Amino acid sequence: LASATALTLAGCVQSIASSSYSYAGSPPGVDRKPLDGPVATWQDNGSKVAVTTDASSNCPPAATSVRASSSKRIVIEVAQTGGPFCTADLKTWTFVVDTPDGVDPGDEVTVQVRQDGNDWTPMMPSSTPSRASD
Repeated sequence: LASATALTLAGCVQSIASSSYSYAGSPPGVDRKPLDGPVATWQDNGSKVAVTTDASSNCPPAATSVRASSSKRIVIEVAQTGGPFCTADLKTWTFVVDTPDGVDPGDEVTVQVRQDGNDWTPMMPSSTPSRASD
């Protein structure tokens, strides 16, 4: 609930990371109900990370920067879009970012999300993506 509150009260975003996007709802296969807390999942065989959380229906979260602080930790800076006035309702949103270079999705990886001075760590399911072999 604290993360949803932090997301709802945030201001306008200045610039969105070029490799990120947001959409309403959860990724396929993610069984998450509103207020369950944020969840991070691998997408596209580990080339992307999706973070699903709750935010205002007219102010979705967006990643402003993404980096690897180590080979096992991804740090995502997040801000709200759509401001300056966000409704006080909650809707499920997902934002997706490219997995930073140097992070191996086959390892146990922690995703850390930062917004307005607050850090939160979404639950990351223990399953790792399968590696596509070309």
